[in-house]
Amino acid sequence: MKHIVLSGPSGVGKSTIADRLIREGICERNISCTTRPRRVKEVRGVDYDFVSDSEFHEMVKRGEFVEVKEIFGHLYGTKLKRIQEAKKPLLFVVDVDGMLSLKNAHIPILTLFILPPSLDVLKTRLMRRGSNTMEEIDRRIERASYEMTKKDLYDKQVINDDLDVCYNKVKGFIESNEEFP
Repeated sequence: MKHIVLSGPSGVGKSTIADRLIREGICERNISCTTRPRRVKEVRGVDYDFVSDSEFHEMVKRGEFVEVKEIFGHLYGTKLKRIQEAKKPLLFVVDVDGMLSLKNAHIPILTLFILPPSLDVLKTRLMRRGSNTMEEIDRRIERASYEMTKKDLYDKQVINDDLDVCYNKVKGFIESNEEFP
């Protein structure tokens, strides 16, 4: 069974696409651990396992993670046990480094990179969120530029200029994969 990796810049629509894939029963969400503060609509144990810095470091010491990453000053980790116990494909919403860590750990994955139509459109989307300062948005745009140079490392790239069209392309690619149940 192959698990699914969705990557792309912050604000490109990964979470929205992921939510639809899960709602339709195509896969299950991989619940990563993070030290980042919970956003308003996020639910503990559904979106992430929110833990303190000290809890996270203890989990690292115990070897509980396949991959660990610091993003914008917060730690994120993928639990090995969750992958081992999965009954259906897990969906990982991770950055390029997270995808490479999963590949290097020999986790069977199908990888998709979601692109914005342009960096200007992405910046507008981030500003509409209203949850980031302009300094944070500029950092995210800088990171997006870097991430987009790595898109060719993925099995498939999809531009999200229309959410429904993008979602249908992602879903179609997943369902057409030979190793997908």
